[in-house]
Amino acid sequence: MGSPTDPTRIFFSHSQPAFIQGIHQCLEAILSPDTNQIKAATAELNTKYYKSAECIPALYEAAASSPNQGVSREIFRILDLRRHPTDLDPFVR
Repeated sequence: MGSPTDPTRIFFSHSQPAFIQGIHQCLEAILSPDTNQIKAATAELNTKYYKSAECIPALYEAAASSPNQGVSREIFRILDLRRHPTDLDPFVR
C-alpha cells in the first residue's frame, strides 16, 4: 500500500483500513477448504461490505495490497462479475 502522499492513493483515500482488512479477511476465508468458513465469509461480504459505496475502491485496494495472490485473483473475479452480472447465470436477465 502506498504512503499517504503517494498519488496512487488518491482514488482509495476514502476507504478505511479496517474496511479493507475486513474484506481481505473474508476473502481469505472464502479460499479455505472449510465450508462453514466460506458460508460465514460470504454472508458477511453480502451484508456488510457489498452494500457499501466504498466496496469497489476497497476491493481494488485489497487486491493491490494483498500478499496472497489467491485473494487478489478472487477480488478481480468479483470485480469482473460486478461489471457483467449476467455471467453468473446465463438465464438471469
